[in-house]
Amino acid sequence: MKLLLNTAVLVCLLSNGSMAEVFSPVEQLKLDICPKQKDPEASARCFKRSVFDFIALSVIVEKSAKDDEAKAYANTKIGLIYEVDVGDKATALTYYKKACSLGGQKGCLLAKALEAQ
Repeated sequence: MKLLLNTAVLVCLLSNGSMAEVFSPVEQLKLDICPKQKDPEASARCFKRSVFDFIALSVIVEKSAKDDEAKAYANTKIGLIYEVDVGDKATALTYYKKACSLGGQKGCLLAKALEAQ
């Protein structure tokens, strides 16, 4: 529920052109959605589902953003989630390059770093 509220705030801010840092850090997201459980496998499954839900919601945000800066920002964040939490570097690189093409400097730097690995 908290994720949906955060995403609603994000959609509102991006659609109004504000670039406030409203994405929750992934670790906080993990704790918000998947409270510590005794079974580590259950926690991992919950977090994996929540990461993909967050990616899906971020894609919706990116599609609804009105300016290139907001779209670049969303693509960079989606790329970071794919690279760091999902471990899918090829998909992350696609999002970084898209952010770079929209003028996102972080996206360009992350794409170059990932390609150099």
